[in-house]
Amino acid sequence: MSVSSGDTYEIDSNIPSQSNGTTIYYEIYATDNDAGSTTSAEQTYTVSDDFGNIIITEVMQNPNDVGDADGEWFEIYNTTDTDIDIEGWVISDAGSESHTINNGEALIVPAGGFLVLGRNGSTSTNGGVTLDYEYSGFSLGNSEDEIILTSDIAGEIARIEWNVSINWPDPTGASMIFTGLPIDDNNDGSNWTTSFLRENNFTNPAGGETDFGSPGINGMYQNLISSTSWTGTGNWSEGNAVGSSNWTNGSPGSEVDVTIDGNITIDLQSPEIAKCKDLNISVSGNASVSVGKAITILGNLSNNGSLTVESDATGNASLIVEGTSSGNVNVNRYFEAYAGAGDGWHYISSPVSAMTIAGSDFEPGASDDLYAWDEDDYLWRNYKGGNFPGTSFQNGYGYMVAYSSTVTNTFSGELNYADISFNNLSKTPSKGDGWHLIGNPFSSAIYWGTADWNLVNVGAVAKVYDESAGNYIDVSASGIIPSTNGFFIQLSSSTNSFTIPKSSRVHNTTNNYKNTESDDKTETLKLIVNNDDNSFYDAANIAFRDDADIAFEWNYDAHKMFGQSVAPQLWTNINGEDFSTNTLPPVYESMTIDLNFKAGVNSTYHLIPDGLESFYLNSEIYLEDLFTDNIVDLRETDIYTFQANTSDNNQRFKLHFYGITHIEDAPSFKDINIYSNENHVFVKLPEQGIKYNIQIYDIMGRNLLEKDMISHGIDKFFLDKSNAVLIIRITYNNKVTSRKVLINNP
Repeated sequence: MSVSSGDTYEIDSNIPSQSNGTTIYYEIYATDNDAGSTTSAEQTYTVSDDFGNIIITEVMQNPNDVGDADGEWFEIYNTTDTDIDIEGWVISDAGSESHTINNGEALIVPAGGFLVLGRNGSTSTNGGVTLDYEYSGFSLGNSEDEIILTSDIAGEIARIEWNVSINWPDPTGASMIFTGLPIDDNNDGSNWTTSFLRENNFTNPAGGETDFGSPGINGMYQNLISSTSWTGTGNWSEGNAVGSSNWTNGSPGSEVDVTIDGNITIDLQSPEIAKCKDLNISVSGNASVSVGKAITILGNLSNNGSLTVESDATGNASLIVEGTSSGNVNVNRYFEAYAGAGDGWHYISSPVSAMTIAGSDFEPGASDDLYAWDEDDYLWRNYKGGNFPGTSFQNGYGYMVAYSSTVTNTFSGELNYADISFNNLSKTPSKGDGWHLIGNPFSSAIYWGTADWNLVNVGAVAKVYDESAGNYIDVSASGIIPSTNGFFIQLSSSTNSFTIPKSSRVHNTTNNYKNTESDDKTETLKLIVNNDDNSFYDAANIAFRDDADIAFEWNYDAHKMFGQSVAPQLWTNINGEDFSTNTLPPVYESMTIDLNFKAGVNSTYHLIPDGLESFYLNSEIYLEDLFTDNIVDLRETDIYTFQANTSDNNQRFKLHFYGITHIEDAPSFKDINIYSNENHVFVKLPEQGIKYNIQIYDIMGRNLLEKDMISHGIDKFFLDKSNAVLIIRITYNNKVTSRKVLINNP
């Protein structure tokens, strides 16, 4: 070769494949034949792992709009800032299927960009997905399979192995999407979920395609991008839909920063709530959260424009900010007008910090009311009366309002986003007896009384005023307090403390207590009473647990608070103490408690039992009406109807519990059989010679027989009864078994 000084030459040489990170040492020699001299240069080269920064981010393995052979596809993402050419790479599974990419030219995955590969490149027959490459000889199993990407230079680049039995999603008509960060494990099923929107290049060639996915872009809940912005006007969920481009860089996930420059309505409902990391609303931005919808901001909120959390007759929207919040936020609250003295009262709490009342929507007009509760003096302080505590809503306190016309008022100010703590609130036995009206200080619902509340000398049951019932309802630990709602708690001592923790915030669609649902508790009987003359009602709760006591216990019980005078009142009474929630030790033989009732109006009343399915099947629960001498089996009575007047004695009912109430202590009947024939009861134990005790009761708890026995295989007991229901209780081997039998003496 003839060369001139300063010239540059390129020489091709093949180096065998090496693993990522391998360093190769090589030396180049050049000999000058005329001068008879040789020059050399030593160099090193480290095999780059850039190829490994391709990850698999979306898989449509089970389309519904078209068959698998036409509609299967998957998406890959380049996590680097350099284009990567995948021409010549191999797509394979762990079995025998494979395809070598042959595009005829470079097939580039752009830096920070996507590439979509699939079995059918025609959008008219593949369900509407635009492919960047069509492959053959490779298919995707629905419930389990693999996608392995291999480079002939760097070896295996990416791999996912989905299997529905090990925490992977199993969608039909929707893609699986990777929701982790680019650095997270791409092959961990917990980092994958199911698409719930149709986004980006998913066209509708036939006009009726419904499969969900986001081919070629960051889809909702994905976190492959660091930020995206909103422009124009529309809904959060539709900004990346086919034909829409409101999201400039794809839809956001929980680790994606969002900037709002246009007008956006947040319209995702739990569990598909809107999520982002930081949310910045520019001066020109306007965002609103629709009623029943929710957004969680995992980072910080910076509002320089407008942000509104909506409310109407069906409930409230929900907003949770995990970081800090700056800028005013508008949180609305809907109120129905009062129609008379017995209705229209609403308990509220402000979700913004120290909002001034004067000049706000909450400053009461001539026919409106605003009250604060004073435990020390046991009275309501009227805002118009000059004794109202302060000029602003205090964070974490509750208030009571009423309006002459239906309105939607706005709390406006800086959001409360930190814990709010209380210490040593008053307890005045001769006045308010420790009842304090506090409030949910956040723009979302909260769980009441969880461990993070750190309740010290605070009753475990909260009281929320139910507007439609005209009464207070009991909310036990982990029950829901809606946003902007006030609620009562009772203190057991003047030395007390508790925290309303931000960790208790939750997106929940429970309305502003216009209705109530039955508590989901083990072994809890809820008795609901209503009437034919107004819509008001009340409820009493009777529960059972091992560590409970007959006497009032602050950890489990709640005292009765009486609501509107025209509403019915129902409560239990033990030793002169009134309970709305009464938690008792398990019943093994019998227990009777007083169930008191006061009519709000002269009317026909209906008592409805709820929760009987939570009790052990052999337990018996009867309601005795002392006015009519009726005794009814609540297991066989959907509704008990009775007449009542406001002048009636409150001591109206008794509740009788027989047999075992506690399910955990109820043994199996596999080794014992109890049955009756005519006026005999038969007991069969698994062996002869077993010592046991038998007790027989009638349904009123009268002990008819008690005897220590030694089993003879089958033992027979005579009862001088006719057409009677009896409760048989057998104790042996530290087990207690109860059974109901019918004696029918011919």
